[in-house]
Order: sequence, then structure tokens, then C-alpha cells
Amino acid sequence: MKPTRVLRAVLVLAILLVLATSATPASGQEPVFAETFDDPALPGWEHSPKATVVDGVLRIEPDGFAMHVASWADLILTVRVRIAGEGDLLIRYRWSEDGNYAVRLSRPFVTVQRQLLGPATDLGEGTAPLPLGEWVEVTVTVDGDWHHVMVNGNPVLIATDPDPLPEGGIGLLVEGEAVGEFDNLEVTAAGQAPPPAEPSPASEPAQVPTPEPTTTLPAVEATPAPQPRPGICPGAAALPLAALGLVWRRHRAN
Repeated sequence: MKPTRVLRAVLVLAILLVLATSATPASGQEPVFAETFDDPALPGWEHSPKATVVDGVLRIEPDGFAMHVASWADLILTVRVRIAGEGDLLIRYRWSEDGNYAVRLSRPFVTVQRQLLGPATDLGEGTAPLPLGEWVEVTVTVDGDWHHVMVNGNPVLIATDPDPLPEGGIGLLVEGEAVGEFDNLEVTAAGQAPPPAEPSPASEPAQVPTPEPTTTLPAVEATPAPQPRPGICPGAAALPLAALGLVWRRHRAN
């Protein structure tokens, strides 16, 4: 096999490994936000009149939007979408007053865009099957300056931004003549715990007298075990560098 073909093959493998690794939440992480759109009042969302809940699905008509205010930076966002008509669907994240990132679904193209106090710029683009009238699952993973997008579990693109935008909320928008439907949205954010469960009523525990100790020993402080730094996908960003190193060694050997 020619060296150039080896280089291309390993680069593709490295990107696929990054996407597959980063799309899996760190062990023990649970969604910090989940929305099934069962409540027509859309609690927790700011939205236009063109965003309504119909039969347990968020339906957004042309030029409509729905936004959930939050302060998320690194995250994994998963949502099911269905497109009807010609136009674009946008999934926004790190959405603040000044800017946002967006995954734009413009059949058959999938684009990651960055917007800050002006027009949006493209960071990366790929293609994916986005048939009209059929549900597809879109997964967006953000880890530092890396943005990974998958459709139905298949890697679509990877993009980077050397000047990451600050944390922000998420949003769903429709542009053009399309009508977009959204369901089963989940967000897993690095370093954040899921909302606490409602405490169940319980009777007060009985007071048990504590016997007086005959001998008091000095307390020994336990040495805390080192804790890993919280993140979405530890080591995912290092995969491309390792893969490139492998390519370089094989290229010199040939």
C-alpha cells in the first residue's frame, strides 16, 4: 500500500476513534437535563408562538425557535429530529446574548457554525442521510475546542475552534420553509450532577443513646485518593496526536 493511502486510512481511523470515544459519557454520568416535551406549557423554555407541543413532540414552524437558558460548556447533547419541507434545522449550544455554536441540518449537509456578534462562520461540514418525514438522532459532543457530530450513531464531522465561546444555553430553531419536530432531548454536562430527586416523607429516626467510650483514641485523618479531572471524554483529544505519530513513524519507515 502506498504511503499516502496509509496516511489517509490512519487519519480516518483516528477521527472515528475520537468520535466514538467522545460520544460516550464518562463513567457514572447522568443527564443533567432531559426533555420529552409532554407538557404543552413548555416549562423552562423561552419560545416563539411558532413553537408548540403537539402529541408529545415539539413542533417548530418556519422562523420559530425554543431556547433553554443554562450555563453549559462541555456537554453531550442528544435529540431526535424530523424534517418536513425545504429548509434548515438548527441545534444551538453555548447560546448566550453575544454568540452561539450551532449544528445546521440542511439536507444532506451537516455543518457546525460559530457566531459571535455578527454573521455565522462555518467550522466544519459533512453529509448524512436526513430523509424527509423520518426521525433521526443527532448527537453533539463538545470537549474543549473539539466539536463532534453524529447522526444515528454514525460519525459525520469533527471541527475545532481555537477560541472557544463561553458557556451558555441550548436552543432549537427552524429556517426557510421547513417544519421541524424534536423529541427526547438530553444534555450531559461535564462536572455537573443531575437534578436532585424529591425527598420522600419519612418519620424521624428514633434517638439511640450513644454509650460513653472508655478510651478515646486520637483521630487519624485519611489521605484522600486523587480524583480525576471532570470531563466529557478523557483522552479523546489526544487520539489524533497519537494517530499522527503512528502515521509519521510508518511514513519514515517506508
